[in-house]
Amino acid sequence: MVMPPAAPNSCLFVSESKRQQTISANPLAMPGGFFNGCHPREGGLGSRVAARAGAPCQGLGCRLATLVEIPAQTMVFRSLRRPLLAWLTALALLLFTPTPAWADFVLPPLPYAAEALEPAIDATTMTIHHDRHHGAYVANLNGLITSNPTLAKVNLEALQGQISRYPVAVRNNAGGHWNHIQFWAVMAPVDQGGAPSPELLAAINGAFGSMESLQSQFNQAATGRFGSGWAWLICKPDGSLAITSTANQDNPLMDLPGIEAGTPLLGLDVWEHAYYLKYQNRRLDYVKAWWSLVNWNEVNRRFAASTQAAIEVDGLSSQFSE
Repeated sequence: MVMPPAAPNSCLFVSESKRQQTISANPLAMPGGFFNGCHPREGGLGSRVAARAGAPCQGLGCRLATLVEIPAQTMVFRSLRRPLLAWLTALALLLFTPTPAWADFVLPPLPYAAEALEPAIDATTMTIHHDRHHGAYVANLNGLITSNPTLAKVNLEALQGQISRYPVAVRNNAGGHWNHIQFWAVMAPVDQGGAPSPELLAAINGAFGSMESLQSQFNQAATGRFGSGWAWLICKPDGSLAITSTANQDNPLMDLPGIEAGTPLLGLDVWEHAYYLKYQNRRLDYVKAWWSLVNWNEVNRRFAASTQAAIEVDGLSSQFSE
């Protein structure tokens, strides 16, 4: 079939060599438009067909015709290049970025709402105490893993008994983390903490004479701790009960000189951040109010576990002595 001659202002399809030369010089323009005598803003999408038939070019279709001449594979690659590069970059980061072999220490949530311990401890104090102070100990401890890689191989409670092997920063932050975990657990909303078990009550009476005497001695340890620290009711290795206190974030599990060793049954935070918003410098008022929050169910559980452990140790000792 012989194509009819083009009209003077027709949009004749240019030769391949001319098209390549023009695209190389300027991919977005050709003499007289995208086709000879064609204006890019006129007409519709069928201009390439019209050009082949020698009909006048009607505009935008001329530009599309030029684009169609670019190999389809090239256009597909260009459209996929950016997401492909992003995917490859992410894969490279995943494969070649060193990944720590440990799991970070985690800040556990409070076991109750922040306002659940009111009026003894207000919600603002609880929120700041948990989120900022306890949270800071956790963050600091995680930051020490790189320089103390053996932290990756020991759980938090076992770490307390090995704390003498570590720098003071680990001692302070690991102690702060463990102490606060037990602190949240030994408290409960008013009238929800239960009562001492018969076994625990018998041990309290045997060690202190009465519950009132236990509270009085405990209060004295809490208020007598100079500066910041903790008051503790502990079960000693021989199964007996004792009251003690520690400075800063130390606790009775730590293998440090000057600390009375034992399993903490009850621990009270007497750092000022634990009570100052509500009580200011009246630490004794805070300590007395705190007794209404004691979770005796948790204390009973700890006492039963510690006495069982003491019995097992005694059994092993008697076997080796025979």
